[in-house]
Amino acid sequence: MNNSNLAAARNLIQVVTGEWKSRCVYVATRLGLADLIESGIDSDETLAAAVGSDAERIHRLMRLLVAFEIFQGDTRDGYANTPTSHLLRDVEGSFRDMVLFYGEEFHAAWTPACEALLSGTPGFELAFGEDFYSYLKRCPDAGRRFLLAMKASNLAFHEIPRLLDFRGRSFVDVGGGSGELTKAILQAEPSARGVMLDREGSLGVARDNLSSLLAGERVSLVGGDMLQEVPSNGDIYLLSRIIGDLDEAASLRLLGNCREAMAGDGRVVVIERTISASEPSPMSVLWDVHLFMACAGRHRTTEEVVDLLGRGGFAVERIVDLPMETRMIVAARA
Repeated sequence: MNNSNLAAARNLIQVVTGEWKSRCVYVATRLGLADLIESGIDSDETLAAAVGSDAERIHRLMRLLVAFEIFQGDTRDGYANTPTSHLLRDVEGSFRDMVLFYGEEFHAAWTPACEALLSGTPGFELAFGEDFYSYLKRCPDAGRRFLLAMKASNLAFHEIPRLLDFRGRSFVDVGGGSGELTKAILQAEPSARGVMLDREGSLGVARDNLSSLLAGERVSLVGGDMLQEVPSNGDIYLLSRIIGDLDEAASLRLLGNCREAMAGDGRVVVIERTISASEPSPMSVLWDVHLFMACAGRHRTTEEVVDLLGRGGFAVERIVDLPMETRMIVAARA
């Protein structure tokens, strides 16, 4: 085998075994290893005793995770957290909830991937016997864990108050989930007022997350169906990671609801992962296929989102790049 074939083989093996690495990260997160290490339980023997395992098995797991720079150190001198493993801790702002949900429900959704791509039925529906949002509605604990997972991965939200003028303005966070975007805006701009809309059964996490702001009457939570109606007279309507879950007809219905409800000089702001039509990044197309597996969703190109807004009666004013292949697209009534 020549060098070219060896490189190809190594690349293929790295891709095929990628799931093994993610499963080990999931196991470390489920066992709380990062928190244990932070507390000083930092050897194979003490970690094994803490989680009810065997030192040799823990050693093999930690050796792998150190090799991939998730953790650092060794059992002799003690394991230590890295910036990556800190994200696995059970603390505010970590990725723990995301890793757990991805390692459980979403892992199961990818298992029937071949059947899903052949049949057109999302992998989640094949695995669980019902669509994703019906599952969340039927299983409140799963719904809560999903919102916490989404909260963990919203890395772009702190940028929004810097990029949009919320001074003295009212905004509607449509499908606001955990309330993290609403919270970021209200904390950054004391004169802003917000309304967060989501399904009635999904408001518990937001209620906890926004408790101090609710007490100050700076925000109200509204339970309802965004495809039926949205709160009226807002200056800014935020659609953050919403239209990727919706087909064309539902997206246009939602945009129509926002257009009808907004104040005369209002704006709609789409915050969404988009795909470059000419040079799609690996992460953006991976998220796109994942959306199909989860809920029959899709990530559009920026041009497709602009076209969708145009057909919904809006004219795009500006497009801003955000972290993690995300874009903010601001539009006014056409």
